[in-house]
Amino acid sequence: MSFRRDFVANLPPNPDDALIELADRASAWLETPESPEDNLNFAYIVQILERFISRYRPEITQLITSPSPAVKDYIEAIVRFGGAREVDKLLDSYERMVDDAESFGVASLNSGEKEELHRHLENVRKLIQASPLSDRKKNALFHRLEALRAEVDSIGTRTDRFFAFAGDISFVLGDMAEKAKPFVDEVKDILKIIRGSRARTENVQLPHEETLTLPSPEGPSQEENH
Repeated sequence: MSFRRDFVANLPPNPDDALIELADRASAWLETPESPEDNLNFAYIVQILERFISRYRPEITQLITSPSPAVKDYIEAIVRFGGAREVDKLLDSYERMVDDAESFGVASLNSGEKEELHRHLENVRKLIQASPLSDRKKNALFHRLEALRAEVDSIGTRTDRFFAFAGDISFVLGDMAEKAKPFVDEVKDILKIIRGSRARTENVQLPHEETLTLPSPEGPSQEENH
């Protein structure tokens, strides 16, 4: 894949999330060794960031003070914008936790559980990326994964999104070929952590049984098809 195609591949569907991802990719590019294509790539990145900001978040331009912005100027402005957005998300998360304090379906994850969940979610992302799924299906799953990542970092994690994701995967397992089984195994590990944390939060003792019955990676048998 060419640099230009790779730079904008699989962006999150939310413009704010996409901007943060573009800033991360631009930062990574700045740290790469010099190459003959640097001038062309520099111009391309600047154009992408400028056009993306002007179309979706023109208020970010107010954070850019340089008359001739370079890549690092755009990155700094996006990071500043993203920082304020993260604070707003934190406050929203806290308010939601207060509203849900007396309700079921919220888990209070500890730091170890959060770290482990992020590791499993990253493994899931890699399996999806390496699978033969269509780009449309990959992007849909990536969007769901980003929502789960945000949920993990929330103050009070709603567990329903994780179980909904487990239900959604039944529609793609048949297309994942040899990636299906490790994909299911990762999702089971995620649900085990979520289930245990929720049980602890709600102070209940859950039976020692399978976290959730997930569809078989091999799909339905021939007899079931008749």
